[in-house]
Amino acid sequence: MGAGHRRPEQEDEAFLQVAAWYLGEVHNHYRGTQWQIHPDGKGHFRWRSYPFVIPPWDRLDDYENEDGIEYDARPTVAPLSSLRLVLPKPHERLYPGQTLRSELDTYETKTKSAAD
Repeated sequence: MGAGHRRPEQEDEAFLQVAAWYLGEVHNHYRGTQWQIHPDGKGHFRWRSYPFVIPPWDRLDDYENEDGIEYDARPTVAPLSSLRLVLPKPHERLYPGQTLRSELDTYETKTKSAAD
C-alpha cells in the first residue's frame, strides 16, 4: 500500500472514534454529563485512558451506591466501549439486553425515583 492509503480497520477505528464522540455529546446534551479522561488510569474508573462521560461533581449526592460502599455512585459511560458492545448482533453480545438507549436511562437519580 502507498503512503496515502489506509487499511480498512483504520477506517473502521476512525469511524468508531467519531461515532463515540457523537454518542458522548448526546449524553452531555440530554443528561447533563461531562467528558472526563484519566490518562494514568488511576481511580475507580475502569476505562483508563479512554474518554468517558459522567455527571458533574455538583450532582454527586443525586446518586446512591446500593451497597453503601462507594461514596461516588455517579454512573459513568465510555461511549467507545458502548459502541463496541452493541455493534455485534444481539445474540452475539456480551450483554444482550444492553442498548445505547438503556445507557441513557442509567442517569436516573434517587431524587427523581423518589418523586415518581
